[in-house]
Amino acid sequence: MSARARVLRLLVLVMTSALVPRAYGQLAEDPPPDRTALLLGSVKLWPLLDAGVERRSNVFQTTAADATPPQAATVWTGAPGFFAELPVSNSRVRIGYVASYRDYGIEDVEASWSHYARVDARLVFGSGAIVEVADDLQRGVLDTREFDPGGDVTFKGERFHRNVARLGLGHERDDRSFFLRYQHVANRTVGERISGLYDVAGNEVAVSGDLRRSPRTWISWEAQGSRSELERPTDSGTEFREVNGLTARVGGRGRIGPASEWSFRGGWADFKFEGATSSRYQGISLEGRWRRELAGGPAFSASLVREPYPLLGGVGDYYVSDQVLLEATTASVRRLGGGVTLAYYGNRYPELQPERKDRLLETEVWGRLRMKERLEWRIYARRSSRSSSDPALDFDDDRIGTAIRIGG
Repeated sequence: MSARARVLRLLVLVMTSALVPRAYGQLAEDPPPDRTALLLGSVKLWPLLDAGVERRSNVFQTTAADATPPQAATVWTGAPGFFAELPVSNSRVRIGYVASYRDYGIEDVEASWSHYARVDARLVFGSGAIVEVADDLQRGVLDTREFDPGGDVTFKGERFHRNVARLGLGHERDDRSFFLRYQHVANRTVGERISGLYDVAGNEVAVSGDLRRSPRTWISWEAQGSRSELERPTDSGTEFREVNGLTARVGGRGRIGPASEWSFRGGWADFKFEGATSSRYQGISLEGRWRRELAGGPAFSASLVREPYPLLGGVGDYYVSDQVLLEATTASVRRLGGGVTLAYYGNRYPELQPERKDRLLETEVWGRLRMKERLEWRIYARRSSRSSSDPALDFDDDRIGTAIRIGG
């Protein structure tokens, strides 16, 4: 397809869809600001559309260990969708859907649609009792961070079916809260298994609570247990693995002045991995977040995570990931705004001898021009670079792109 034909198709997507979510066609956790909502009675509706083009230097994050050389590509994207919210007293029900289109312009790699849908409800009763129900369905080409937060799995364009269902029961008072939550996760590769990834089916039960110690400070705690079954086809049959985990953490959350908020939980994790081989992780588990919003719009945030994750492909049972994320956004000046994001992933593979260590650094700079209340143009540049104690696993991937957003 010629460049002119692609431009015409992009314009058709922008003009004929009434709909959008966040980048790469995935649903955000929360809807856009209320000021951009359309009111249909008591229902808030956000019809949304992202349409853009991106140039990538290594679209499938190819390393020297792969059989093929790095592939540069111009990726055309379109993402029509909607977000709706029905408030009911102190409760609410949300529904969201996005259809994400990608065309890599690469021979033998078909353009495709992916679908994301979410339904969630939070019911608050006068007694303080709370019921939370949510279900996420994803079909198609996913960002691998959706199911591998530590970044061990690299993007190869594979297709997946993913479902995350959640049920929570809790009780809140002015000075304390308590929650019992259950989550079921299923992730399955559809079609060719380029990375040899496991299919995953797992269940998790978590108990958590908060206790107010001062007007701005809470003590928090959490205990959770999980069990997952992993399987994948091999030349000699089906390979099975089982992961059982227990985690307990304590910490706190609160505010520092009117503009800053923080949270932190740290504790101990014990994970057992059973399969063709057996292994165990016992060590620190922690997460912390801080955010500050200044008068006029600038905002700064930082987060820190240490977690063990099961290896979904390759050799070994698990890896330990230390993650640091820093973000800064500017205030909008004459409809102009921007920001920068810096993410670091330090991954260790204790089972391998010698122990493998990876460092993944991702940097993104972006700017935007809000032309109308529901019309925005963005441009961005992003670099992902992994260096490993095994040089054959190094890769670099540079992106530069632009997109038009209608809605949100």
